[in-house]
Amino acid sequence: MQEAFRVGLTRDFLREDGTIGWGDIGLGRHPTSARKTCQLRRAVGSGMRDNFVKRALREDDTALGTMVFEFATPDIARIVASAGADFVVFDQEHSAWGIDTIRMLLATAIAADVVPLVRVPATQYHFISRPLDAGASGVMVPMVESAEQARLVVSSAKYPPLGNRGAAFGIAHDDYQAAEDMVSGIQSANDETLLIA
Repeated sequence: MQEAFRVGLTRDFLREDGTIGWGDIGLGRHPTSARKTCQLRRAVGSGMRDNFVKRALREDDTALGTMVFEFATPDIARIVASAGADFVVFDQEHSAWGIDTIRMLLATAIAADVVPLVRVPATQYHFISRPLDAGASGVMVPMVESAEQARLVVSSAKYPPLGNRGAAFGIAHDDYQAAEDMVSGIQSANDETLLIA
């Protein structure tokens, strides 16, 4: 059986608040047939798409994926999916990609049924909330070195009462179909958003 090196996340490092530490992502050797069936689609009016990666981690399972930078082609997500990845991390920290490029990459990842994540460049609100509004299922935030910075990350990514993210529904992160009620939309977004710090 062919094997490939891929980034793997395991539940062993999932914290109670839903975040994962930097040391929790590593290269591992996994069979290329290890891809799980990602069901990112959701029922109309149910809020955000199911985050397969977050669900796999909760269930003591492994999710396989890769990081991408410099190759901002619309086909990269399809290539990643064809290789058997469950998720893709688009790296904004070490690339010159702006939100327009990230938005295009996220849209193609969602269409390819790969969980899209974004490594943002810093712990500022607009770097965290904008990729989430554009359709990212989670963010990886570099250089989180204090409890105060960790609280800022959660506050920027989560809607009230868990955070202070501005409410926007019926946009890319919920497939342009707002939840039937605001409370369930907020709950769904808070539940499905993955934070890695």
